[in-house]
Amino acid sequence: MDLRHAGTSRARAAFPKIIVPISVLLSIALVLAFASLIWTAMRDDTRAESDERTRLGNAISAALDDMVFDLADVAASTDLAASMRSAMLRGRAAPAGHAGAPGFDTIFIVPSQEAAPATGLPATTGALTFDRLAPSLAPLIASVRARLAGDGRSAAERGPNTALSAVRGEARLLRLDDEALAAAVVPLPAEPARTAGATAADAGIVPVLAGVRRLDPTALAVIARAAEIDALDIASHTPVEAGRATYSAAANGDVSFSWRPRRPGAGLLATFGPLLMALAALFSGLIILYARRVTTTLAKSEEEAWRVARHDQLCGIPNRLLFVELLDAEIRRAGEAGHKLAALFVDLDRFKDVNDAFGHEAGDRMIKAIAERIANVLHEGDTLARVGGDEFAILQKNVGSARDCEALARRVLQAVQETFAVGPREIKAALSIGVAMYPQHAATREELLRAADLALYRAKDEGRNRFAFFDERMGDDLRIRKTIEEELRTAIQTDALVLHYQPVLAADGKQIVGVEALVRWRHNERGLIPPDAFIRLAEDRGLILPLGEWVLRRACRDGLRWPTLKVAVNVSPIQFLHKGFVALVGRILQETGFDPSRLELELTEGVVVDEADEAESAIIELRAMGVRLALDDFGTGYSSLIYLRRFAFDKIKIDKSFLESMESTGESAIIVHSAVHLGRALGLTVTAEGVETPEQHRFLQAVGCHELQGFLFSRPVPADDIDRLLGACAEIEQRAIA
Repeated sequence: MDLRHAGTSRARAAFPKIIVPISVLLSIALVLAFASLIWTAMRDDTRAESDERTRLGNAISAALDDMVFDLADVAASTDLAASMRSAMLRGRAAPAGHAGAPGFDTIFIVPSQEAAPATGLPATTGALTFDRLAPSLAPLIASVRARLAGDGRSAAERGPNTALSAVRGEARLLRLDDEALAAAVVPLPAEPARTAGATAADAGIVPVLAGVRRLDPTALAVIARAAEIDALDIASHTPVEAGRATYSAAANGDVSFSWRPRRPGAGLLATFGPLLMALAALFSGLIILYARRVTTTLAKSEEEAWRVARHDQLCGIPNRLLFVELLDAEIRRAGEAGHKLAALFVDLDRFKDVNDAFGHEAGDRMIKAIAERIANVLHEGDTLARVGGDEFAILQKNVGSARDCEALARRVLQAVQETFAVGPREIKAALSIGVAMYPQHAATREELLRAADLALYRAKDEGRNRFAFFDERMGDDLRIRKTIEEELRTAIQTDALVLHYQPVLAADGKQIVGVEALVRWRHNERGLIPPDAFIRLAEDRGLILPLGEWVLRRACRDGLRWPTLKVAVNVSPIQFLHKGFVALVGRILQETGFDPSRLELELTEGVVVDEADEAESAIIELRAMGVRLALDDFGTGYSSLIYLRRFAFDKIKIDKSFLESMESTGESAIIVHSAVHLGRALGLTVTAEGVETPEQHRFLQAVGCHELQGFLFSRPVPADDIDRLLGACAEIEQRAIA
């Protein structure tokens, strides 16, 4: 995968992670919405059908009631006399003279003795004859006569009352073969019976009138209008057409109806279903569009974040992170294809001096210009990265032999030979380059970078402004350094370190006013190792913090033995700028009970150059505790005057290099003289280091130096020897008094 598009690939991979949950939620919402719509539609359809069924039942009952009243009107008519006389005399049912009465297809007069269908009458297939109707009418006739029998009055007593006759009548729906009929039966009143010549014997016997009509389309239309339903029909024995509702009038006879129910829910579904689908499609589109926009923005943001995180903001070239990723990828490809490559570490020699002399802005311009020059001499496919403040790394691909690496290193050195314009000044830069090849010098990225780093140190040790190739002996040096690191770690943990103290004397050289604590490593095989041999290693390997804490605590404990002396302790820049250093000093002072005013912390310019704000804050807090601060190696940097004005130091220590060259050049004496007068003018204590001759002592005393320190007076010695020196000084002083 192309590392440059890693952010875009992750953003694209994130698209499903965004869209899938949203799609699931949207799908659930749509399903719930559709389910709710369908449920509402079905509920409305069910309610509408139930209402129509109720209205249909009521309409059928009303139609049957109307038939009973209509038939009662016919029964009350005197026009039935002839038909009734014939029926009574014959004792058989006979058609009434009102066979064509409105609302009926046929009407029969059934004599009182007629308990079953009459026989012997001619029957026409399909005609509504009494013989065909008798089996269906018999239960209805029996029901009416039973009701009359319960009344207890004769026909003469009832009289020709239509309403009363209707109340005692009854109507039902009947099925005759494949025909649906409506039949009504009412009792005949007394007057028609007398008119027909009924005998006295028959006076208490009531004949009935039966009327029948087919449920044809006209009759069904009347019922449908009354029920406010559509397409009413008689349900046959065959399955009902899909989409039609049925109603069985079981209470009124064995007839079933079917009709096309109104579907308000279906209309609702038809209206809002497409709208809901359209809204779903719209929201889906908007969500997809939004998700794409989000992922596109995310891709751009990740790409930008990837670029920012993997590129140096000053030079615009890859930083260490991207360089390592590219190197890993290239090593994999080279291993698969059997190619060679090289890693070159480039370090600017003495770049700190440029920063000190001209400021960080000038240093940044120089770094950027150097990066541009180096980039211009690289071949296509090679990569330049800034891996530190003044360090670069080069990934060289398609290496044929060491000569290719050598040629590149020479081109890089040549590129910076011309001076750089930094403001009004012209500055000449120098580089040191370490070269390591894959797979000749290393099999992994870590080993390759370590090899290039070792080669870089070799180039610096050989005089700077040059390049060096890695060789196996450097690997031995690395193993030695690793061994020393482990031994030093153990020494710190097991208290295998020791402090020696070098006395600091007053200007007359007779009175000890303080001591400087100097750590020594008591090695089982190598003896007493001076700090120059392991302090840098401790800083590189992260051991300087526990080492510095040990030194500070031991110096405070030993200092309790000398209540009149100041105790000076050197502090590493890494240790001083650590966020917990001030609290550590306070804790150690409290633990040991040492007087803060007698503790003197010596700082180099490097402490206040890189992190001036943090250093100033720590200095203020330490001075608030009462701790004294000294600027060590004064005069070796370019900006010491600036630091003296900004930071509240109590002492400056003139570097011994000025005293060493004072005899050979008068310039050093002038510098020392100026430094002493500057310190005194600022109200600072001035101490000179490295005093080795009586001449140096007399000169320093003459120019006004406050304190002296050097081999002329004493080398660093164990704490017990300081006790003896103090005793000797006291004895000399007593003799002088005596």
